[in-house]
Amino acid sequence: MMRPAPWGELSPRIAENPLFATFSAHLAAGRGRATRLPPPAAAWIFDLLAEQSGKPFVVVVPHESDAYAWLESLRLVAGEGVGGYFATPSLSPYQEAEASLTVRAQEVTALADALAGRLRALLVTPRALFRRLPEAAGLTPIRLRRGDEIDLDELALRLTALGYRRVDLVGEVGDFAVRGGVFDLFAAGDEEPLRLDLFGNEIESLRRFEVESQRSHDELREAAVLPLALFPEGPDSARRLARALADVAGEEPGRETRDHLTTLADGGQFAGCENLLPLLAARTLTLADLLPDALWVAFDPAALGAEVAHHGQRLA
Repeated sequence: MMRPAPWGELSPRIAENPLFATFSAHLAAGRGRATRLPPPAAAWIFDLLAEQSGKPFVVVVPHESDAYAWLESLRLVAGEGVGGYFATPSLSPYQEAEASLTVRAQEVTALADALAGRLRALLVTPRALFRRLPEAAGLTPIRLRRGDEIDLDELALRLTALGYRRVDLVGEVGDFAVRGGVFDLFAAGDEEPLRLDLFGNEIESLRRFEVESQRSHDELREAAVLPLALFPEGPDSARRLARALADVAGEEPGRETRDHLTTLADGGQFAGCENLLPLLAARTLTLADLLPDALWVAFDPAALGAEVAHHGQRLA
């Protein structure tokens, strides 16, 4: 990938500097340390190292604003598409609040891009270090191809389990709608929604469409639909979660707990219950487990330590 000017001309000079070579060798030995390196310069240097080593970096920064500043610098020196942000909302599993579909889409897209090797830098905050994540297979997209035969009811159930919601008219990421032989879907990571026109059960055409005008354009041969949920959702998962939580709730749970258990047992959900879904997984991973070949950067270790302690207290 060609770097934009003037960074394309300056980058080789940095890479040829003896200090850069020494720092690269220290990193390879697992003991690299840089001081007085401002964020824009750090983004540039570590992108050069990622390009040189062929390995992506997971960059842990104290705050979300630091992540966005790093990514902005990365776009300046390397162009679009080389960095991503695993958002990780500032919610604990005990809060009855859920992340927006847009944030969930950002999370899944960043993880999928990192797993596919499309990123040289994945930015995270310390909260991400506490997240339980699915195995890579849990992020496998649904493939839709022109000419394929699909069952609309089955596809709707699969999308619900993947965190999508059925609506009358698609308007934002995470929505899907069914109208006769037309299936509209706004998938995670897409700038515009998809429209499937079916003849019977066969996908006759696959096109993008504009949300405001609902006019379709740009016919596609195939499309990939990433999950919006890191762990399966839907009525079946809700009932399984009710049984799992009932085992630990005790013989006389409080009223609020009883209400939540009843809601889950009926196949429903309450705000924030998706944070408990990792309890149903046979195996969960940390971010380090999921990206075993990545190199890690801790930016401002003192501030990171304070954030880790703060989030740890919230979870205790």
